[in-house]
Amino acid sequence: SGDQFRGNSEKAVNIAYASSAVAGINKSFMTQRYRKAMLTPMPVYGPDGEAPVPGASNFVFREGYSNIEINGIRQYKVDPIPEHYIENAIKVFQNLQLIRDHFNTPVIISYSGNLYRNPHYNTVSGGSSISQHLIANASDTRVVGVPPKVVYEWAKDNTDFMGYGIINDTWIHLDLRDHFWYKEY
Repeated sequence: SGDQFRGNSEKAVNIAYASSAVAGINKSFMTQRYRKAMLTPMPVYGPDGEAPVPGASNFVFREGYSNIEINGIRQYKVDPIPEHYIENAIKVFQNLQLIRDHFNTPVIISYSGNLYRNPHYNTVSGGSSISQHLIANASDTRVVGVPPKVVYEWAKDNTDFMGYGIINDTWIHLDLRDHFWYKEY
């Protein structure tokens, strides 16, 4: 438990989760508790979380899952992408694969930013009410060893991403909105 994916199906321990007070607690128990707390059923949609993404062989669906937060305790990558957003997610993964292939280095989807964010987690994390993450149309991403501005310069001419946010010197927001958008945070 506590795996962190690195955009190439290699796993590394997520230290924050492994050392947390909830380490060792069954994740399905936490998910059930979250469902009860929200009073809204959250069925598992789409492909198995460990299934490779079509056209993005270095990614699995779980890398795009939303986090949840219960009583201030965050659980990472446990809420699947809803079925009606799977196609959006696949397009994001495929464009991330183009970046990975070009730079020949792992592409990491942020543990706090995610690809998909459920509405509750989006609010808890301070996301916009119109965030592209709500429809699995965005990724907060780190391309290992490549500055975000270099990623932006290449991606704007070679991918379908239209939204770009330089988060800091390591992370970049990428999304598939229908118009150009750029911001430096």
